[in-house]
Amino acid sequence: MKVNTSTDGLSHDAAAWLAGTLDTEEKRRLLLRLADIFKVLGEPTRLKILRVLWQGECCVNELAEAIDMEASAVSHQLRILRQAHLVDFRRIGKNACYFLDDAHVVHLLEQGLNHAAHRGEE
Repeated sequence: MKVNTSTDGLSHDAAAWLAGTLDTEEKRRLLLRLADIFKVLGEPTRLKILRVLWQGECCVNELAEAIDMEASAVSHQLRILRQAHLVDFRRIGKNACYFLDDAHVVHLLEQGLNHAAHRGEE
């Protein structure tokens, strides 16, 4: 299988990592950030939350109802997702409404789902 090594569309750091031009400390930091993202994505409850937010912005109570969990448990998971820069929020009165932080999150989910579906076909 031929592996795509194109750097088109990659950030400077990602392209440098792929090309092997990052210094050791930069590589370590980048890989730790990547590992942290995958660790956060490795929890099924967080994936359920991201699935709902993929469809649009939701407040905590709406998310809790959508995934059949207590609002306090959802808030805990949202804090972890926020710390990983996967979601962000805005205040509407007393409510915090959450949304996916940027298009990278959508791409991560799409690629993960495509890979899981592809691997499941074998």
